[in-house]
Amino acid sequence: MGFFGYTLLSFGKRLAQELEKEVTKMRKRQQTKTPETEDRFLV
Repeated sequence: MGFFGYTLLSFGKRLAQELEKEVTKMRKRQQTKTPETEDRFLV
């Protein structure tokens, strides 16, 4: 795998966590808005 592969993997995990946080934030925000905008983010 090598160093590059490991770095890429750890970066990917961190990115996924950040993305999850953003999605959770958006979902909470969207609950007050129309459901149309939420569908756009899920695609």
